[in-house]
Amino acid sequence: MKRQLETKKREYGKKRLPDGKTIGGKNRLSKQNIIRLQMAFASTIRKWKHDLDLLFKRSWTIFWHKYSTNDDPRHDSCSIDWCGYLKAARDGTPYDHTPHALSRPVFDA
Repeated sequence: MKRQLETKKREYGKKRLPDGKTIGGKNRLSKQNIIRLQMAFASTIRKWKHDLDLLFKRSWTIFWHKYSTNDDPRHDSCSIDWCGYLKAARDGTPYDHTPHALSRPVFDA
């Protein structure tokens, strides 16, 4: 996972995505975000390695969680144990996706 994301980042380099920005940087495919994704997927694999259906579902849950924006939240499969959006919805407090979400053009690349 990490190697593929780093390869994709090198492949795009300084090319501009449809939103006019490069693939790297804040809320983009930064080294920190690559490591976070790697850790999330590794944890999911370790936890659900004996149930391929749940492994598949939980892997997509990570994708949709990161794909979510304030205008288009995608937390249907998330667990309230770790999803800040669901916790905020439960408590009736506002939630901002911006600090942890990756931008849509990065996912589309």
